[in-house]
Amino acid sequence: MSAGSNESELMVSRDLGKLAPLFAARVRAAIEECNAPENDLRAMVYEAYRSQALQAMYYKRGRTVIPPQRPVTNAPTNMQSWHGYGLAVDVVHREKFWSPPGGEQWFRDVAKIFKKHDCSWGGDWTHADPPHFQWGRCTASPSEEARRLCESQGMQAVWAKLAAVDEDGAGGGAATPTAAVAAAAAAGPAAAAAPASAAPTTAGRQLGVIDGEGFECVIVEDPDGRVHFRADADIDADGANGQNGAKAAYRSDDTGSELLANGGMGIVAGKVVCLHAWARDVVILGADNQPKVFSDGVIASKTWYRDRSKPMDDRSAYIDAETVPYIVVPALIVQRTAGVVRGCKARVTWQGRSVDCVVADRGPATKIGELSIAAARAIGMPSSPRNGGVTGAEVSYELWPGVPALGFELQPA
Repeated sequence: MSAGSNESELMVSRDLGKLAPLFAARVRAAIEECNAPENDLRAMVYEAYRSQALQAMYYKRGRTVIPPQRPVTNAPTNMQSWHGYGLAVDVVHREKFWSPPGGEQWFRDVAKIFKKHDCSWGGDWTHADPPHFQWGRCTASPSEEARRLCESQGMQAVWAKLAAVDEDGAGGGAATPTAAVAAAAAAGPAAAAAPASAAPTTAGRQLGVIDGEGFECVIVEDPDGRVHFRADADIDADGANGQNGAKAAYRSDDTGSELLANGGMGIVAGKVVCLHAWARDVVILGADNQPKVFSDGVIASKTWYRDRSKPMDDRSAYIDAETVPYIVVPALIVQRTAGVVRGCKARVTWQGRSVDCVVADRGPATKIGELSIAAARAIGMPSSPRNGGVTGAEVSYELWPGVPALGFELQPA
């Protein structure tokens, strides 16, 4: 899964200005040709330069962060990917992202154009990576020599070594696209469609209105399937069961990141019990139909999304709110959207900072606006489940039903 903000090293960067100049010029020209009327491929750059922090987060998924069950990358550092040198981009469809119309043929059509502009294609590899394009003078993966050169002299030295800059250090050698095309190429999914903060357009379909939080939240589905709304932000700790070495949400002595009371539980005669019937839907129960206390004192909470290869009473089957950015949606969105919601790609934006997420939990019908501890932390929002979040309708939420989040599967409701 991707994450980030304008200031954060966890940002998914689409800034072509961070690429080697000649490579950036070729990417711009290729995107312009892809999107010319005669081709109409509606291509965009989803990711360009990748920081070490983001690469490390990707590497953990499927290894120390479970689920997903399988790794999403074999490169532990960004020096093992040309993304870390500003010499690679990932290209996807503006509306359908990794599932474009025509499937693999769409990527082949894009690749045919990119190859004309001195780029090589990951789809030609033994282990194919169809969205991936890199500077044509690069080897499949960075060599040890490239890593040493970058560490000792910087990325510009690698660019020069691979002739990705002019002799004067500038870019060139390709036609400069219009500002509108360049902006579209560098933009992410949120920019490709109407921004979540904009008023709903006549082209969008209103899914419903939720006003149980003291404000009116209008939920809109755009023609391309993107769902968006503005709301406040409560911090969800569900699924934080210590399974990834982070703090657990609930503990038998009430010292977890979340209060037992907020999970509908309390301590009676020295034992943690469910004080409300709904608490039994929140946590794993023991044989006595009360919260199960694991040997380390953790009371495991559940998320709507889980690793279906594991038993429901396995605390590691659920999504860890401490380490995985996710959002919570009400049943209204699940029931009224066209695509599958559980496991789909999402994004939260607050005060100019964004983080890509997965839809991993489902909330009450009358509430909206909730994100995991990890998601709040990534955008600089107070992240404590006990006293974090924000109360005003100042947070933008987006989700793409039918488009799986990186490293996750879609799970029909």
